[in-house]
Order: sequence, then structure tokens, then C-alpha cells
Amino acid sequence: MPLSEKSRDFLEHLRVYLIASGKNEEEVNSIVTELEDHLREAEKKGKSIDHIVGSSPKEYMESLAKEMPFDYVSAIKYIPLVIIGFLSFVVLGDALRSGIDYSWIKLIGYPVAALFLMAITMGTFKFLSARQVKEGKQVVVLSGLGVFNIVVFLFLLYLSKNFGEPVLVLDKTGNLLVGIVAAMILTGIAVMAKIWIPVLVPLFFYGPELILKLEVFQKLHNWDEATTTLVGIGIGNVLVLIYSLLSVWMINKKEAAHE
Repeated sequence: MPLSEKSRDFLEHLRVYLIASGKNEEEVNSIVTELEDHLREAEKKGKSIDHIVGSSPKEYMESLAKEMPFDYVSAIKYIPLVIIGFLSFVVLGDALRSGIDYSWIKLIGYPVAALFLMAITMGTFKFLSARQVKEGKQVVVLSGLGVFNIVVFLFLLYLSKNFGEPVLVLDKTGNLLVGIVAAMILTGIAVMAKIWIPVLVPLFFYGPELILKLEVFQKLHNWDEATTTLVGIGIGNVLVLIYSLLSVWMINKKEAAHE
């Protein structure tokens, strides 16, 4: 007997909430599977999800998270990987655009921004999962998160431009080598994690800008470099959003077919 849509949504939100809370993925999957069996049995008897999790799914998630230990091993393993991937993504963009021209503000600010935005992102997913926000509102919140990420880096660039002196400047060859290394790191992370996101997101994000800067397109639009960059970033964000929505849709479709 397939689970009700309400139960399936709760299990998916629970999974995201626990993983975003730093719990071991194998333990999370085990708990979700066990809870899925309980919900299925309850629904066979005509009982609702409230019979298992109570009237407040948020409180149930929080109490379950408190009972599970924090997965320090995975944190030590994956957090540096996420930060390295994030910095590789940023450095690749700088190498492809105006080139590596870093002040101390950028050298220190990029890693700090990576940690800060990672914490904000995890907190956002916990918030959405605990309150079981509908997909439409999730898109709005996650789009706002994307805009916030861009604002943080624009602020960092503003500080560096107005208050920072360049301490690391690379020539064309240096930028090419750094770009290749950054691309190789992102590809390596994609292979290790067995996901395409580390490769596709930079492709979607930086690809449109590079295409718009080609001579054949510059003759068509006649934009200055700043406008071209902004339009390219806008198109890139739309492509990343579309890819994210399609990924979620395919996952939901696969789970529904499995049920």
C-alpha cells in the first residue's frame, strides 16, 4: 500500500532536516525507513500521520535530532570538501573574468564567507524542512538565498576594491593554470561524490557570460563589460534554478513510481 502524500512529504522533510542538523546519513536513512514502515502500518489501520508523530511535526523532528549524536566524522570529512569546492567555484569565476587580483580582504574573506554561507544554507534547509514549506514557497526562499549569496560576495568585492591593496596578482598564464586546477578540483569532487552538481553549476553559471563575451555576440548586443557580466550572471542563476527544480521534480517522480 503506497503512503499518503502527506506522509511522503514528512519523511522527505525529516531526512533533509536530520542531515542538515549534522546527523549520520546511514542512521538517518535507517530511521526514515523504520518510520516509513510505522506510517504504512498506521495508514492501513486508517490512522493519520498525527498518530505517529503527534500534532507538531516540527517538535517531532527536533526531539529526534536531539536523540541522535552529531556526526563529527562526516563533518571532518565533508566540510573541508565543501569549502574547497566552494572556493574552487569562486576562484574559477575570477580566473575566467578579470583574473586573479586578490587583496588580503579577499584572501581572508572568501574562506570566511564560505563558512558563513554554508551555515546559512544548512539553517535554511532546516527551517524549510521543520515547517514543511510547500514547493512554491521553497523556490522563493531558495531564490532569496541565492540572491543573498551574491550580495555577500558583491559586498566583499566592494570592500576589496575600496579598502584593499592587491597582494596576489597573476598573469594570463597564472590565471589559466589556476582555472585548470579549480576545474580539476570540481571535477574530482563530482567523481568522488558521484553527483554532477560541482561540474554543472559552474558550467551554467559562467557559461552564458563567456558566450556573451564572444566577439560574434558582442557585435550583436554592444554592451559594456559590466552589463555583459550582470546579464550573464542573471542567465546563469536562471539556469541553475531550472536545473534545481528539474532535479527535485525527477527525484519526486522516481519516489512516487517506487511507491
